[in-house]
Amino acid sequence: GRHAPEWLRVVEALFAIFFLGELSLRFMVERCLFFVGPEVKWNMFDSLLVFLSIADLAVDSSGRSNFLLGRMLRLTRFFRLARLSRVVRHFISLRL
Repeated sequence: GRHAPEWLRVVEALFAIFFLGELSLRFMVERCLFFVGPEVKWNMFDSLLVFLSIADLAVDSSGRSNFLLGRMLRLTRFFRLARLSRVVRHFISLRL
């Protein structure tokens, strides 16, 4: 099968670590509001994406080939782009 270049795997791992850290910080700050506050839908969406990103990295690094699982996990990359655009939008609004 086709494998992603090593540099792309490293970049994906760095993004997953960054978003896991960001999600962890939000959880520590919001505590219970993380699950019931006004941003609960975004928090659950972000949590799902971080979990799937880590699962995707685990499947890629295991060397096992599960075509369907790999395909489903890679579909989450599209949703990660949506999340990234949301994060960038917040950074831009903070600067103004």
